[in-house]
Amino acid sequence: MIAIIYAGLAILPLGLLTFGILFLKRKFVHLSIPITMSAGLITLICEFLYFDNTYSVFLEKKIWNYVANPVSYFPLVASASMILVCIILYSALEVLKFKNKKNIFKLIFAVCLGLLFANILLFHSPQPKLVLHYMTTATEQAMREVADTNNFDLQLAIIANPEIPKDVIIKLSKSDNEMIRFYSTKSLQLSVERLQEMKISDASKEVRKQAENELQFNRQIKN
Repeated sequence: MIAIIYAGLAILPLGLLTFGILFLKRKFVHLSIPITMSAGLITLICEFLYFDNTYSVFLEKKIWNYVANPVSYFPLVASASMILVCIILYSALEVLKFKNKKNIFKLIFAVCLGLLFANILLFHSPQPKLVLHYMTTATEQAMREVADTNNFDLQLAIIANPEIPKDVIIKLSKSDNEMIRFYSTKSLQLSVERLQEMKISDASKEVRKQAENELQFNRQIKN
């Protein structure tokens, strides 16, 4: 699943890089296709490494609402990064005029490394680490406190935590928020009895269907 998502995210940046270089080669005769292509690919790889390190766990646990914006903006951010690197590289090479070829690869490495750190500074947020903490290492007391708030991101995080107390997941399964109730059905800590109640009486058709699917496929309880 993650590989398919990443392949989709790479379509726009790779398309812009490939067709952009082929088009601009006609306008800029000194444009080096191998060097420019290499710089663009290295930049894209750096962008994917950062994205994977930050958001892969949320994709694995299918917390879609949390990764919706990063996934939506990633192709644009990656494309803008590649364009910036290629412009900087081309401008620098025009200045050097290839007089000192040994410095070219140093320049490529320096530009890509600088861009990677720039992305971390510009797009890094402490929120992913906080959400990951509640998904994996939060204390029972911390999870109980989150259940009493209106922070839906953190509530989804504790639902994904396999150590969530049973009374907390039951409380969340009765939330006024349909999304919270929907995702609560996925927790193995939610009792079969509560799932059966949700299947019959939840106000949302989607939640009722999800509870039925959970009972039938994951809990292997047939009608």
